[in-house]
Amino acid sequence: MSDLIIEFRNLGLRYGSFQALADVSAQVQQGECVVICGPSGSGKSSLLRCVNGLEPFQEGDVIVRGVSVRNCRDLAGLRAKVGMVFQRFELYPHMTCLQNVALAPRKVLAHTQAEAERKARDVMAKFKVLEQSDKYPAELSGGQQQRVAICRALVLGPEVMLFDEPTSALDPEMVGDVREILGRLASDGMTMLVVTHEMRFAREVADRILFMEHGRIVQRGTAQEFFGDSASPRAKAFLNRVQL
Repeated sequence: MSDLIIEFRNLGLRYGSFQALADVSAQVQQGECVVICGPSGSGKSSLLRCVNGLEPFQEGDVIVRGVSVRNCRDLAGLRAKVGMVFQRFELYPHMTCLQNVALAPRKVLAHTQAEAERKARDVMAKFKVLEQSDKYPAELSGGQQQRVAICRALVLGPEVMLFDEPTSALDPEMVGDVREILGRLASDGMTMLVVTHEMRFAREVADRILFMEHGRIVQRGTAQEFFGDSASPRAKAFLNRVQL
């Protein structure tokens, strides 16, 4: 892989006097699945949200397909290329599942309602939630809601997918279901950045792992390196505390 999709350049983010991210530099190539892990409060979600401009940062930059996020004048266009799935789904409760998924093609791509609903049905069928089209999010299980949220992000045909703890709000029996979807996307060659404590997914699917602490990347490497003897003592201590 030699096609650079995302580059973090000495990224720094502060909330008042608190330094959430400090001098973060990394690259993501096309087709890579990169897992970001680490203890709570280490800056993982903040790093992810910087990619599509949801978190305004003060230092450095994020470059997405050659476009500076810091100086981007078309954030809507950027976000059409960078899909994001949130920890708690963030579906509109007053809309049906079909309406949730069809909204972005109508608003961002200016599709007609018929065109948007056709695209929405296609992606919902692919991820086995088409039968939930007329239901509202509250009528679905957590796993079904997360599938719909993934469909909503994919319906625009993004080049990159960001996942912020996609299984943390799910019952244990639903985790494997969403993990299977992420594995399928990785197998299809989708470029993905995944913040997760799901170390089984990281071990099986990730091309590379970034381990963060105190707003910095303190270890990076392949899954084999991270889970093997070359892992740092801090990474090993973290792995001992999470379920593999």
